Amino acid sequence: MNNKKNTLAEAMNKKTKPVTAGVSKRIISTGEGDKKPLFIRLDPAAKAQLGILKIEQGASSVQALMQEAINDLFLKYDKEPIA
Repeated sequence: MNNKKNTLAEAMNKKTKPVTAGVSKRIISTGEGDKKPLFIRLDPAAKAQLGILKIEQGASSVQALMQEAINDLFLKYDKEPIA
């Protein structure tokens, strides 16, 4: 048994095989194109109110409501509504 410890450089240069067991090679499209996610923290009551508003307005998703709101914000500050 080899008790020699590798240096960090040796460990980093060591050729290893990637672990592929159980990994799907299929690419799943989210249909979002080149859009980037944006995460925000909301009060739980505000999140619930967004869900209610989505239902009341017949919006397809909270995402659609937020894009509308961001576009309104852009217009307010004389920016192009590109969300």
